[in-house]
Amino acid sequence: MMMSNTQNRFLLFMLIVLVAVGQMAQTIYVPAMANMAEALNVRSGAMQQVMAAYLMAYGGSQLIYGPLSDSIGRRPVILAGMTIFAAGALIALFAPSLSVLVLGSAVQGLGTGVAGVMARTMPRDLYSGIALR
Repeated sequence: MMMSNTQNRFLLFMLIVLVAVGQMAQTIYVPAMANMAEALNVRSGAMQQVMAAYLMAYGGSQLIYGPLSDSIGRRPVILAGMTIFAAGALIALFAPSLSVLVLGSAVQGLGTGVAGVMARTMPRDLYSGIALR
């Protein structure tokens, strides 16, 4: 399938944004962990649960998104993943306790796992051979 130059640029932009969303969410957490621990009245070491929950959900969700996108299509799976990510962000934003923040982070990881799969799958759907390099 041949794509126009405009379509190529849009696909590249979309894939970059898709991957960047999840990475930005976690990059923002790291410098703020000490402040979040203080605000939630927990030890700073306990805040590591937030990142662990995100990464475990992110990794596990990729096992689901790949086969699911093969069966129902890429677009609905991407939209569902980003909706799940947004729900997780809202949970984390309004978290009154560490356990709710960990839950929100896990939901974010569950949603953004779609980016890891789609960033590798979509180019292979559209290109082959030398065009894929």
